[in-house]
Amino acid sequence: MNACDVWTIPQDKDNPHPAPLPVELAQRVIGSTTAQIVLDPFIGSGTTGMAAELERRQWIGMDISKDYCTLARDRIDKVRRMIR
Repeated sequence: MNACDVWTIPQDKDNPHPAPLPVELAQRVIGSTTAQIVLDPFIGSGTTGMAAELERRQWIGMDISKDYCTLARDRIDKVRRMIR
């Protein structure tokens, strides 16, 4: 097995969502594509939106839960302030 075949990505511990996806994982996946717009139909805590912002991509996220949308917006806003 080549060292480039395995990604070691720590678990996201500062996320109140019950099934958090690490931002680094989403960022690597987005970064490996040429897609200019990223769609996340289940935005949850906003990890995909955060990763898209870090990769300077446009994104669309939605969720049926108003609470998750609020959580996602707050987390994405923090990333936006950080990178600007």
